[in-house]
Amino acid sequence: AVGSPQHDDRLVEDLVGHEVARFGDLLQPTRHLPDPGPELVDLELARDLLAKHNLRLSSVNINLKGDPRWHQGALTASDGATRAEAVRWIVRGMEIAADLGSNLVTMCPLADGHDYPFEIDFNTPWNHFIQGIQSAADSHPEVRLSLEYKASEPRAQVIIGTLGKTLYACDQIDRANVGVTLDTGHALFA
Repeated sequence: AVGSPQHDDRLVEDLVGHEVARFGDLLQPTRHLPDPGPELVDLELARDLLAKHNLRLSSVNINLKGDPRWHQGALTASDGATRAEAVRWIVRGMEIAADLGSNLVTMCPLADGHDYPFEIDFNTPWNHFIQGIQSAADSHPEVRLSLEYKASEPRAQVIIGTLGKTLYACDQIDRANVGVTLDTGHALFA
């Protein structure tokens, strides 16, 4: 993750340079927003590295599962402040994507769902999820927001665990800039 405090940026730059040498024009990096949050992204460094290696950022990926605050859900959390923070991360990811020349943000809501039968009233977290994605999508209609489905991890049942549920969610979200990421491994697993 270029420009994040978890990485020695010299090593990242060496790796980027090596990958450019191997793949040339085929390489289009994705920017993963690290835990503990998108506010730690060094945009100037990321911009410089992209320019130095003549690269274009393909997308920004939002990670809403690793941080302990998402343990009980991100967009579906019962706590409104937690849901608002999750939306803020997505919105910031959309801003970063636009600032670095990309028009795509991807996210897989892996912390959103449930682990046991009858653990949740499914309608409430579903509505929270739909409203959270609508709010983020409305903040930057020029940036596409792509939802990636996966059956489980870390939740036993992710809120959009299948293509059908994800398409249904997109229908309910009803925003032109919201779509689906088809991850081959996740699709086969689902």
